[in-house]
Amino acid sequence: MKSRIMVPKLSLYLGSTLFLQNMWVANISFKLLLLLLITAIKTQADSAACEQKEKHLAILDLAKESISKAKDLQPVCVNESKDISSNSSECGAKEKVSAYLDIAKNLIEEAKSNYSACDTASNLTKVVLLHKKPTDCSEILENGEKTSGEYMIWPRNRIFNDMQLKVYCDMDTDDGGWTVIQRRGNFSTKIDFYRTWSYYKDGFGNISEEFWIGNDNIFGLTNQGNYIVRFDMENVDKEYRFATYSSFWIEDETAGYMVHFGNYTGTADEPRSGRPIEVDCEQLKQIIDQDRNVSTRTIALELEVCQKTIVNDLKRINLAFKFNRWVPHELTAEDKRKRKSACLALLRNQRKEKILDRIVTCDENWVYYNNTRRKGGWSALGESAGSVARRALTNKKVFLCFWWDCQGIIYKKYLKIVQTINSAIYSNMLIKVRDAIREKRRNKFRRKVVLFHQDNARPHVSTMAGWTLYRLEWNLIQHPPYSTDMEPSDLCLFLHLPLHLDGVIFNSN
Repeated sequence: MKSRIMVPKLSLYLGSTLFLQNMWVANISFKLLLLLLITAIKTQADSAACEQKEKHLAILDLAKESISKAKDLQPVCVNESKDISSNSSECGAKEKVSAYLDIAKNLIEEAKSNYSACDTASNLTKVVLLHKKPTDCSEILENGEKTSGEYMIWPRNRIFNDMQLKVYCDMDTDDGGWTVIQRRGNFSTKIDFYRTWSYYKDGFGNISEEFWIGNDNIFGLTNQGNYIVRFDMENVDKEYRFATYSSFWIEDETAGYMVHFGNYTGTADEPRSGRPIEVDCEQLKQIIDQDRNVSTRTIALELEVCQKTIVNDLKRINLAFKFNRWVPHELTAEDKRKRKSACLALLRNQRKEKILDRIVTCDENWVYYNNTRRKGGWSALGESAGSVARRALTNKKVFLCFWWDCQGIIYKKYLKIVQTINSAIYSNMLIKVRDAIREKRRNKFRRKVVLFHQDNARPHVSTMAGWTLYRLEWNLIQHPPYSTDMEPSDLCLFLHLPLHLDGVIFNSN
């Protein structure tokens, strides 16, 4: 017999079969056999009444059924010796257990044959079955219970250790016998299913309404026998679908409660009314092309799908929503022409002379004493987030000026706390940069002229700085106006500097 699991209205049900294997099977079977033989001998010696005989016969039938199930579940050895007297391999031990189970079944048959038949019928067989502790709702159904509701079961698993578990049994759906492991629906008390790992491990909710029975309990139930699972679903339009899987079990917590399913049957994948799970990608691209600023909520309303579906489809076609960057000036047609001309000139010179290793560029940036930044972090539900002090307006900072090329930093200068850059300071630093180039890049610029790149900041384009560059005999690369997004320092150094200084606190210069 296979047990069941079912989900009506996002609910899960499961039934059971007895799961016995290996040496644990043998141990339980022989203890039971010893008890049964003692009972049989005692009954025969005392010439017990007919009702007592029926009770013992029912116990013997239960023992025989359990041993038969254990033998059916015993793993079959392949390409191993069939000699049961050999203990040299695991296969030999399995075959030995199987042989002992056959002996136990034969002894039970022999014990039953020693009883004489009773003349009158008795209900004690049913009484004995009712006294057996059910392991799940399928056994409760076998005991004659036909009403859906709350019942006690005693799963046979190390998780439970002969402890009882209150469950909800569905005796109406698909011939009944389903043990409910999850249920969600329109009940008086709504349960929040957005829970942490510990809640899903132990279970939560009201067993008579919405609940999750717990991962540990599902592991204990599904590892005591062979189970099937059934999912029952109903949408807002009252359309009903179900899905059934031929096998179902989960692993324990150390394996992350990994779920295993068998073959699928059902109607869950049939077409139905309501919102589609995907949209036409071409239609989605057309909407984006018409309005680059359209929101996912607006697209979802237009296509009559949920917003999450739009988000997933946009990721699938490699589209992401990005905010526009602030620029200091709106470029005119002439500005754009100059930018294009400057970029094309750089590309032509690179193809002709390989100029990238000759370019020296510069820039400036503030460096703060306190570089603490706000960060996110994981926290439990209901737990307040951590705090970090906002950077004070009085936080000390120094002005860093640096020159670099494709090999790294050539020269850097920290100005005084109260000092900012001007044309005189900038011109003096250009002389020091020339000396640093002669020292650090002697071989590179011995026969080659420095190609110097700078932005259009006032100190950079001042008359004094221009005369200094003229005396240095450096070739100046023209920077297009209002093109701060074309500065190499913004694309390289400034992206990594905050990460390098993250969390660093300076106490002095």
